[in-house]
Amino acid sequence: MAGDKWPLALDQQLRLIGITAQVLEHRFAPPRRWRFDLAYPAILFAVEVDGMVQRIKERFRADVEKHQAAFMLGWRVFRVTPAQVRAGTAALLVKSALRVVSASERIQRPA
Repeated sequence: MAGDKWPLALDQQLRLIGITAQVLEHRFAPPRRWRFDLAYPAILFAVEVDGMVQRIKERFRADVEKHQAAFMLGWRVFRVTPAQVRAGTAALLVKSALRVVSASERIQRPA
């Protein structure tokens, strides 16, 4: 995870605005050890808090492979920065993204 405190802070912020379905450190592709910072497994939506560690060449390559695999498994991955979490805007962005994903789900699965 991107400096463990940021995903935890985002989780707390989301809970304060009534979003509670997220799972921390969700492992999405066993037997791989890949985890999402926060995930909504029922709708295949994940949030990653990207910090400075993602700029390290090998870490960047590993993250690209992880996100490609997630895409192939049907996941939508939404990325935010620690600065957005610190400012409180990440939670609002995630809330909006969840609305978009939910609307997309309704369009793709008519009653």
